[in-house]
Amino acid sequence: MATYLEFEKNIKNIQEDIISAQVRHDSHAVDILKKSLDKEVEKTYKNLSPYQKLQLARHQDRPYALDYINLIMRDKYEIHGDRHFSDDAAIICYMGYIDDEKVMVIGEQKGRGTKNKLKRNFGMPHPEGYRNYRRGWKRRCACYRRS
Repeated sequence: MATYLEFEKNIKNIQEDIISAQVRHDSHAVDILKKSLDKEVEKTYKNLSPYQKLQLARHQDRPYALDYINLIMRDKYEIHGDRHFSDDAAIICYMGYIDDEKVMVIGEQKGRGTKNKLKRNFGMPHPEGYRNYRRGWKRRCACYRRS
């Protein structure tokens, strides 16, 4: 279930109307409501105050690095640890393919839920996380030299 902010209540209402029209199999109403939703989304996000932008940036449903990685990469595998001390779960390093291009994605992962956030130190890397980042970067450079 999506979480809506105060200024998104009109968008929420229209989306609920779309769902109820889909349940009734009323395709004409769905088309009209989708056009209305597009206009409302444009109007809402066009005139955001700085505080509303901050709320969006900190939204609990905002996608994290792993969400993007799982969505766009195929044949991916994670590189763990810095080979000196330990693995830092706040820094994630994946190698894989986007389309037919070999890529490496390095990001910070904050975690969802208290248990996961504690495991990932609330997205704040330790020194070994930066060493993992550097190791991944060096490995990426070596892979491109071989290609």
